[in-house]
Amino acid sequence: MTPKRILNLIMLLLAGLLLIGCTAAGGNEPAANDTPADTTTGSQPTTDEPAGLANPASVYCEAQGGTLAMRTDESGGQYGVCIFEDGSECDEWAFFRGECAPENTQLFDTLWLLQSMAGEAPLPNTDPTLRLTADYQLSGSTGCNSFFASVTVEDGAWSVGEMGSTLIGCMDDLMAQETAVLAHLQSATGHTLAANQLTIHTPDGDLVYAPAPDASLEDTRWTLSGLVEKEAVVSTWVDAEVFLQFVDGQVSGSAGCNRLSGTYTVDGRTLTLSPLGMTRMACEEERTAREAEVAEMLTQVAGFAIEWQTLTLLDADGNSLAMFMADGPAGE
Repeated sequence: MTPKRILNLIMLLLAGLLLIGCTAAGGNEPAANDTPADTTTGSQPTTDEPAGLANPASVYCEAQGGTLAMRTDESGGQYGVCIFEDGSECDEWAFFRGECAPENTQLFDTLWLLQSMAGEAPLPNTDPTLRLTADYQLSGSTGCNSFFASVTVEDGAWSVGEMGSTLIGCMDDLMAQETAVLAHLQSATGHTLAANQLTIHTPDGDLVYAPAPDASLEDTRWTLSGLVEKEAVVSTWVDAEVFLQFVDGQVSGSAGCNRLSGTYTVDGRTLTLSPLGMTRMACEEERTAREAEVAEMLTQVAGFAIEWQTLTLLDADGNSLAMFMADGPAGE
């Protein structure tokens, strides 16, 4: 074979190899409708639908320790509320914008005083009350009898169990108020805690409560309502002859027969009484025995607690000694 033929053969071989390479390269080009794979993350091709975004107000509510719940407005539309640990709530977006916050007043273990029922004020001087504990035990007064019940609360919705009450007979108008209060509470569907008010929602109208204001230790006449022993009330009576009053560092009153007097100091909830002086009038045997109990109790006083119209005197360990009821302003 001549050199010229060998050269031609080599050229033909190179041309063939070049043609094969171009064909292979062309077969690897993507089709017009193919979606290229993501070579940066190894993920699968995505669709054109936008991914769902979390509601920032809902996220913020839960991040701040709140619980998200849905409410339905009068037109049937739904909106989210953030329920706080104290039982109060506000619109989730209002909370997100800083327009509302948890209430200072706690839902639980606050004594609530009824302000209105279905838009109507309660009877004068009847003072219906309500208290809800952290384990959802409901109690209070209708202005006549005391009542109690358990409550189930889920996402802010109430379900009140069977109610019980004491059975004291009252005037007809008080009994009518009691029937209405208990019926409203029994049908309660939820609550709102806002603007320092507790509103309990019912199909027949709202019950609106405000925190019961505490009487002041000083400048109040306190009438004894019971002596306490080992956290149990062992002697109960309302005796206007047994009273205390604290005015400008001077304590005075009556142990039931004889007058007493001394000094006192208050530091927070600490109450310190000086040794008390007492007159020495002769009294009936029953009053003398009661007076001795009262005098002994007063030697143990180290502190006090007030809830609404009730003063509880405490010993150094915080145990209850006696309970008194507010009975108007201090006098002579």
